[in-house]
Amino acid sequence: MEDVEPLYYKSANNVEFLDVTLAADGTAISSITDCIAKLYDDNKDDKTVADAASGANVIQVSRIKKFAVGDTIIITQDDETDHDGGLITVIDSESSTLTFTTVTTDTCAAGRVVKVKLGANVTMTLFGTPVPGQEDWGFRGIITAAHSNLYIGQQVRIEIEFDGGANKERVILLRTNVVGGS
Repeated sequence: MEDVEPLYYKSANNVEFLDVTLAADGTAISSITDCIAKLYDDNKDDKTVADAASGANVIQVSRIKKFAVGDTIIITQDDETDHDGGLITVIDSESSTLTFTTVTTDTCAAGRVVKVKLGANVTMTLFGTPVPGQEDWGFRGIITAAHSNLYIGQQVRIEIEFDGGANKERVILLRTNVVGGS
C-alpha cells in the first residue's frame, strides 16, 4: 500500500496512476473495460465474528462502535467478492450486529472484512498512449469537494480496480488524510 499526498478539499482532486501494467510480463493495458476508484474510511474496517448465510442482511462484527446508521458497508464474502451491503439501517450494540439493506449473495464466515465506503465510485479514464516503461500515460479520476462523507482529518483508503478482460484485474491501494486547503 502506498502513501500519497494529502487529499485537499477543493473543486477537484485528481487521482492519477502512470504506466499501469497488469500482466507479469509487463504488457500494458491497451483497452480497459472498467477502471474505478472507491474511497473507504480507513479507521472503520472491521471483521465479522460469526458466520452469516447467503441471503443475510444482518452480520455480527467485533467493534460495533465503529459504525453508524446510514454508513454504506462493503462485506467480503466467502467467494472473495466484495458485496455492497447498502446502508446500515439498525445497529444493535448488545448483540454487536448490523442490519443493512442489500442481502448477501454468498456465505460470510467469521473473520470476513467489513468496511465503510465513502460516497460514489470515481470513474477513472485512460490518458496518453499505453506503452510499457513510459510515464506519460495512465488513468485519472476526479474526487470533488462534494464527495460524500469526507471530512477534514479523516484517514481515507483509495482502492483502484482495473479490468482489462481475460481475468486481468488488479487493485491498487493508497492511503491519505483529508486536510484543509484550497
